[in-house]
This record gives sequence, structure tokens and C-alpha cells, in this order.
Amino acid sequence: MGYYSRMLKGMGYEVLGVDISDKQIEFAMSKSNGIQYFQSDAAQMQMLENDYFDLVVCSMGLIDTPDLNGALREVNRVLKRGKYFVLSLTHPCFDRPMVGNWIRDNDGNKTGFSIDNYSLERSMVFAWEMKRLKYPFDTLTYHRTLSTYLNSLIENNLQIDKISEPHTDIDGKLDQEEFRVPNFLIVRCKKG
Repeated sequence: MGYYSRMLKGMGYEVLGVDISDKQIEFAMSKSNGIQYFQSDAAQMQMLENDYFDLVVCSMGLIDTPDLNGALREVNRVLKRGKYFVLSLTHPCFDRPMVGNWIRDNDGNKTGFSIDNYSLERSMVFAWEMKRLKYPFDTLTYHRTLSTYLNSLIENNLQIDKISEPHTDIDGKLDQEEFRVPNFLIVRCKKG
């Protein structure tokens, strides 16, 4: 919805945003502050120049794209050599409810985390029904293994530079229960 685009623009960067969803683009443009947005599949961004960008950021987008290698080929194509690609994902090893969920005792306390069918790569419809959303909506999301993501980066000449597994932060404090299992994976890569 343009959050990182607006943040980078506020830091003085020239920013261009891309999303496949016309509704996401419409929302982002309503808050754009002069940011140019394109509606496009991440695996087919012909409107963007080769070797043009100093930084490409993909926040939670690769989990929703059916063509992971196509999207990463496009990142490689539009990114200047030696510049950075930063991506975030729900952590593929602990993705709820795709591969696991919390085990709870009779009082509802979390006692462990159960993982099953991790190696089965598949898609599922995810319903977004959080209170903070004005309207609920559904997205098609894809579970891929960690090795699929990392090998796709390597195959597309995006050299892994740094990896982080941040935990949920609630009201400025670390949620001790969530600390047991990382929710997200953030990877920084450099184009070789």
C-alpha cells in the first residue's frame, strides 16, 4: 500500500512503486506525495529500464507472486550492479497456518509450535480480517521452502549479504511468547 515508498520518499529518495493490485495502487496513490506507481506483475515489469535502480525493496510481495524466479529475474534486470535488493517474507519455516501453528494447553497457554508439511510447496487463499482493516479481503499466497527462496536469489545473481529474523514488537516491547518463533525473514542481497 505504498508504506515503504512513502518512507523512502520522505528520506529524500526518488521512488517508483509497483504492485499488481489496482486497489493497492489506488490506495498508495491517494497518499503518494508525488510518487509514481505502476500496476504490473512483478515478473513482467517491461516499463522499467535495465540497470536503473540503486535499491529495490519488496515487502511481503514474493509470498504472493506465482512466478518467484520471474520476479527475481526482473529485480536483477532493473537493479544496478553492486546495488541492493531487500525483501521481507513471512518466515517460510514457521508460516502460520501454512506449515504450523501454536500448540496450546487447556488454559490457552502456548506450549510449543507444531510444524507439518513444510516441504510441500503450495498456494492457499488467506483471509485478511484484522480489526485495523476497513474492509476484509482475501489474497492468494504461496508457501515455498527456505531453500527455494535462497536458491532463487542465488540463481538470479542476487548475492545474500545479510539475513534477519525479527520478532513481533508490541507497544515497543518484545513479546516473549512470539520470541520463541520468528515471524518474518528479511534478506538483503547485492547484485553481482
